[in-house]
Amino acid sequence: MEDTYFNLPAAKASRLVNMYSEDSTGKLQKQTGDVLGGHIDYPLHKKSYFSGGAGLSSTAYDYGVFLQMMLNGGTYNAKDY
Repeated sequence: MEDTYFNLPAAKASRLVNMYSEDSTGKLQKQTGDVLGGHIDYPLHKKSYFSGGAGLSSTAYDYGVFLQMMLNGGTYNAKDY
């Protein structure tokens, strides 16, 4: 996993996707401010607490690598983790 971070590098901030949800009329609106118990752009804020269950930002590819490693019982590309 080469593209997964607790603290997203500034050089990669432009790759962070926006979050959208429907308003009361069914129209998609870009989310801003506080959402789901935290600020919507939390990956851009430097952290010092690294939770094992939350807080990571990743690519779909890296997440797929992680899932495949889990399916393989801790092995990916012949390496044990």
